[in-house]
Amino acid sequence: MTAADLRPPPTGWTVVVPVKSTSRGKSRLDVDPAVRPGIALAMARDTLAAVTAARSVGAVLVVAGDPADVPALIGDSDRAVLLDPVDDLNAAIALGVRQAAARGATRIAVLPGDLPSLRPVELDAALTLAAHHPLAVVPDQDTLGTTLLTATDVRLLVPAFGLHSFRRHQDAGAVPLDLPAGSGLRRDVDEIDDLLRAGGTNTLAALRDAGLLPCAAAAR
Repeated sequence: MTAADLRPPPTGWTVVVPVKSTSRGKSRLDVDPAVRPGIALAMARDTLAAVTAARSVGAVLVVAGDPADVPALIGDSDRAVLLDPVDDLNAAIALGVRQAAARGATRIAVLPGDLPSLRPVELDAALTLAAHHPLAVVPDQDTLGTTLLTATDVRLLVPAFGLHSFRRHQDAGAVPLDLPAGSGLRRDVDEIDDLLRAGGTNTLAALRDAGLLPCAAAAR
């Protein structure tokens, strides 16, 4: 599906999920570079499956960095996919937010594509809390980065993802949402230890195919 095929979103949150080109993504993971793209794509698929299944989500807009990833990211869903070959996370998010606004979206949420442990009920709970604040933010498990940024008015959302983004989003007026550190919404994957504790059907299958599953089971 292309931007030209997008229709006005149904009632609910519009969620923008940026997915960096999996051929270049997750370079910090200490695994065989040959298996890294498959693991990155599997994590994105698990993240998108959870987002799509959340009851409070009305539309999912994926901003993909590589056209080769698009078929797997769409799957059998009606997710809309935009292509953004520029390797800049905030630029990709801004593109998705602009497209969501053009579709008439009101409530907007952004989360990265590396949350394979996310469960739909966790996202629903967070978005229920977020609905009470013009801007809201969820930190990662280290309370440094951002795993969810929301706005009840799409015009308010200005992404500032990257190192120490949680503080930047707070400084911009986003209210932190009180979620437990063990929530799948806070468990992004940056290092090998994060990966070995990850859940998600596709991610576990990718770990098994890469010969990492016994290590993953021990770490969990």
